[in-house]
Amino acid sequence: MTAISNADISHTPRQRAVRARPARATNWSGLHANGIWPGLFLASMVATAAYAARHLPGMTTFSPMILAIVIGIAFHNLVGTPAWAKQGVTFSLRRLLRIAIILLGLQLTIVQVIEVGGRGIGIIAATLVATFAFTVWMGRLLGVDRKLAQLIAAGTSSAAPRR
Repeated sequence: MTAISNADISHTPRQRAVRARPARATNWSGLHANGIWPGLFLASMVATAAYAARHLPGMTTFSPMILAIVIGIAFHNLVGTPAWAKQGVTFSLRRLLRIAIILLGLQLTIVQVIEVGGRGIGIIAATLVATFAFTVWMGRLLGVDRKLAQLIAAGTSSAAPRR
C-alpha cells in the first residue's frame, strides 16, 4: 500500500510530474558551435535582409520585423532550416520574436488614444480583431503551427503604421 501525503493530493498530476523530474542546470557550455549561436547568426542574417529589403521601393510601409517573418517563412519553406541552426532558430522564435512583438505593440501612446476618441477606438478594435482572425485563418491554411500563427497575428494586427 502506498501512502499519499496531503501535499501530493493538492497537486495536479502534471505538477507532481514536474516536481519529480530532476532539476536541469543551464548548460552554458552548449552555447558553442553546436548550440544556439549558429541559429542566432542565421536569424540575424534574416533580420539584416529584412532591414535591407525595407529600403526597396514599396517596402517602406512594412516593419522590418514583419519582413523578417516573411523572409524566414520563405527561407524555411524553400530551402529548409539547416539542422545545425534549429536550436538557435527555435530560441529566436520562442523568445526573441515574442519580445519584439511586445515592443512593437508598445509604440502607441496615450495621447494618440485620446486624439482618436471613442469611435476611432471602436474602429481600431474591430480592425485588430479582423486582422488577427484573418492572420490565424491564413496561418491554418498555410500549415503554420497554431501558436506561431497567433503570435504572428498579434504582431501583424498591432503593427499599423505610426505617424
